[in-house]
Amino acid sequence: EAGDGNEEQSGPAPVLVMNSDEIITKKGTAPNWNTVIETMSDDKDDYNTLYNNLKLEGQVKLNEAGEYPVTLYTVDSDGNKSEVINLVVRVV
Repeated sequence: EAGDGNEEQSGPAPVLVMNSDEIITKKGTAPNWNTVIETMSDDKDDYNTLYNNLKLEGQVKLNEAGEYPVTLYTVDSDGNKSEVINLVVRVV
């Protein structure tokens, strides 16, 4: 069926579940996403693949203390996108 406007995903979307809605990192240090990822899985790809495909949207100034709202999601090798997670990066 053409023309319904929905993009067909090829297969299930990856699952991304966080155990916190904020991540704290020290100035000058990139956040360690592993500390807040509860589950990240896909029907085909392993954790490392999904981790390498994590996409961060939003600006984080790692050399400036503050709270930076961002969104995080991952994409599997079929191009399916996980749910988009809102979280805050807190630089201390």
